Amino acid sequence: MSIVDSSPKPKTVNLNNGATISTLRSRFGEASLYLNNGAYISVADNTDFGLGAGDFTIEMWVYAYENTNWRTLVEVGTYSSGLLWRMGTSGDNLHINGTSYNWNPGNVPLNTWVHLAIVRSSGTVKVFINGS
Repeated sequence: MSIVDSSPKPKTVNLNNGATISTLRSRFGEASLYLNNGAYISVADNTDFGLGAGDFTIEMWVYAYENTNWRTLVEVGTYSSGLLWRMGTSGDNLHINGTSYNWNPGNVPLNTWVHLAIVRSSGTVKVFINGS
């Protein structure tokens, strides 16, 4: 199953391994993406996703029920030439082009909507949780 996002440059988003659109919780509108037990989404590779060395922002609203094991929030490309942001009980971490950034667990609150953002500006990477 797939959906098309509503961005200025729409992409087809594939729903994999049980990923669904659910009305159980929603931040905007009447539904949201629900990922549980290994469910994930994928989007075909596109030059729009090239992180390179330039500035970028990736943001999302997340309603996390738990942080057991590792939960991947976003993955673009590969570990050595892309971006991977995960949260887990032993800490949250971000990998960009093979460089790792780690911080203590529990920074992403559970059971509430949280705004998350990664920003790289002039070579400096910052992670924002609810704007901080």
